[in-house]
Amino acid sequence: MKGLLLKDSFVVRKTLLTYLVFAIATAIVLEEMTFLWIVWGSLLSITTVAYDEQCKWNVLEKMMPYSTKDIVLSKYVFSYISVGVLSLAVLMVTIFSNIIKGTQTGSGYYYTILIVALIGLAFISI
Repeated sequence: MKGLLLKDSFVVRKTLLTYLVFAIATAIVLEEMTFLWIVWGSLLSITTVAYDEQCKWNVLEKMMPYSTKDIVLSKYVFSYISVGVLSLAVLMVTIFSNIIKGTQTGSGYYYTILIVALIGLAFISI
């Protein structure tokens, strides 16, 4: 499982870094658009599936000691990790920008981040 997660993280490393940079930038400028990046984080597993099909990974995975259950589970775990990382990044940047701006965000905003993260996780499971 760890090897599959590492493979997926190496495959989408640039995409995840791009998402993080844009999530941080939009969290600083527009607080309302940050939720979009959390949902897009749930789409990273679909991106890894597309990259796997492009490089013919399905042929190689049959030679590996991984079962189909392990491969599918690693995609889910990778999606959960990416949604968690982007949610934490949006939360930290929001807190940091509030400190810099000297403003106070209501607790409802933090609950909204949690709800959007749960929607992203529900999107993965559907």
